[in-house]
Amino acid sequence: MKTINSFFVFFLILFFFQSSFASEDCLAGIIAVFTNSTDPLDLQLSEATARKLGNYGDYDLCRELQAEKKARYCLLEGDMMYSPQIGICAPYVCNETSLAKAAKKLAPLLHIEVPGKIIADCSEPKKIDGGGIAYACVLCLIALFVVLGTSIQYFFIENRWVLFGEKHDAPQKEKQIQVNDNDEESSSLSGFVTSSSSLSESKPILKNENTKSKFESNPFSIFLLQFSLIKNLRRLNFYNPNSFHILDSIRTISMFWIVLGHQYEFLRFTTKRPEVFNQWVKEFPYQIIGGAEFAVDSFFFMSGFLVTYYIYKELKAKGKMNFLLYLVHRCLRLWPTMIFGILFAWKILYYMGSGPVFTTFQNRMDNTCKKYWWTDVLFINNYYPTDYESQCLGQLWYLANDFQMHFFTPLFVYVFIKSKKYSWILIGALFAGSFAYLISMTIIHNFPADPLTQDLDFHHLIYSKPYARLPAYLVGLCLALLLTYPKFQNLFTFKIKPLIRYAMYCAIFATTFALVFSTYGLMKSDGKSWNQAQNTIYVSFSKFFWAIAVGMIVFLALCNYGGPIKQILTHRVWAPLARLTYGVYVLHPSIIIWWIFNNRSSFFAYKIKMIWLYCAFLVFSYIASLIMNVMIESPFMNLEKLIFKRDKKKTN
Repeated sequence: MKTINSFFVFFLILFFFQSSFASEDCLAGIIAVFTNSTDPLDLQLSEATARKLGNYGDYDLCRELQAEKKARYCLLEGDMMYSPQIGICAPYVCNETSLAKAAKKLAPLLHIEVPGKIIADCSEPKKIDGGGIAYACVLCLIALFVVLGTSIQYFFIENRWVLFGEKHDAPQKEKQIQVNDNDEESSSLSGFVTSSSSLSESKPILKNENTKSKFESNPFSIFLLQFSLIKNLRRLNFYNPNSFHILDSIRTISMFWIVLGHQYEFLRFTTKRPEVFNQWVKEFPYQIIGGAEFAVDSFFFMSGFLVTYYIYKELKAKGKMNFLLYLVHRCLRLWPTMIFGILFAWKILYYMGSGPVFTTFQNRMDNTCKKYWWTDVLFINNYYPTDYESQCLGQLWYLANDFQMHFFTPLFVYVFIKSKKYSWILIGALFAGSFAYLISMTIIHNFPADPLTQDLDFHHLIYSKPYARLPAYLVGLCLALLLTYPKFQNLFTFKIKPLIRYAMYCAIFATTFALVFSTYGLMKSDGKSWNQAQNTIYVSFSKFFWAIAVGMIVFLALCNYGGPIKQILTHRVWAPLARLTYGVYVLHPSIIIWWIFNNRSSFFAYKIKMIWLYCAFLVFSYIASLIMNVMIESPFMNLEKLIFKRDKKKTN
């Protein structure tokens, strides 16, 4: 749609079509507003109405008039995705039908191209409903558990207070023995969730068991202690020297990259000047933004590596595994944060704001989550709904893929233990099948390699499907299986010849640099400089080679190579940030979108502002994830450990 410099023409022509429209009172009021009326109300309505497409007018002024039943704020837009909008402060007698019909009739006369129909949205902001109130009550109850659990641990366990009688000082510790719970939770964790093989905090054990507080044996107190801030913050900062620390830095950096990519993806469709974004992506440094999708493949690689490694350890140690318990364990790890994240976005966050487009987004969020929230919980949202725009939380497609890949991983590991030869044949067949699917879909649909011009069909057929994302996961799986061979049993002392080592360094740099920046010429030519063969090769094999490069980084770090870079990437500072990535993953799109739809005017982008916004989105996402971690994720993980430990003791 072309820009309209003056809205006066629109409403003047509207007068001649008044017999075709629903309300003569509405038409008369509109014409009075946009002619030389001296009525104070008409002047206010005129002041609050936008004059150009992409502008929203004075929303707050119009809402004040609407509260007095003198006006009605409405948005006019097309029914296509990301259509330009314009805000109108119409007389109170007007309704959505009359405004939509008027705009559609007048568009051809004003030489405005309007694909599809025009929609008028005059809905008022929704107030929090019963579901939101119930969810808020649950959060308050959990907050109470946190306060009680923290108080019990601080006052009655660590400082040894008693409820009745004198205060007793903490007994003298004859000797502190540092122990770990040593339950390998990673056997069912995705790349987003912490990978340490033993994640519980170090605990001082007293030799004098008589000093044990009654609160440590009371079932309700034990339940409350799982919500203790002291316990969960220690767990968050726990450092296990024997875990895969290189994965902590890869996980954190990848999440930083994903937040950056989502920021630009969301803002470029809501900015006042999208051509600015289109110009930026043609600059060489901005290829990093389009390359953010490779960060997702880093998570698929880590997920395949970790789950395979720990399933192999369990099968070799016990000779069998409880597959049903494995799936239950996986679901219980993911559901609490996922469900609370969905409810927070649906029932709390999207009722905490206002603005010209906020009600439109409220309606969209309410409709999609009401219909399809269950597909996220069942991990089938990458298949149903088929329309990506109908999904409740679009970013949860990753968890569906990851769960589906985890479902079949024990089979691969079992076959590997029984016959290494047949397992490699099976894995090779899966690689071949995935590559064949990617090649055929890219050729049939002529998909571009440019990540910023890929449409919803690409997302539906390739981006969100497990058989298209499988190569990166399989690379991680293969690395984990290779590490089980005798020659790799002691990686810390494993020697790699200098020539091979430096060749691997060069291959890592060349591969990652080429995959991220090779699209520069393509972007500069608006996607026209590559032929179909080039597009097909890039779409089909780029993620595989990215995972190979990440795998080489992990392998070299585990072999204690890499010098100062390895020291930086395995530093303990990454561990707490890595444990917050799952919460950041679930929450950060909602935070970005919430900010966008709270704006009173169209977003105007410039580079410094984008940098500050990125820092703000990243910081707030991690703060929100920290709160989610200590209130939801860690307590429910603690409870799950408690339940399964007790079941194991009963079985024994």
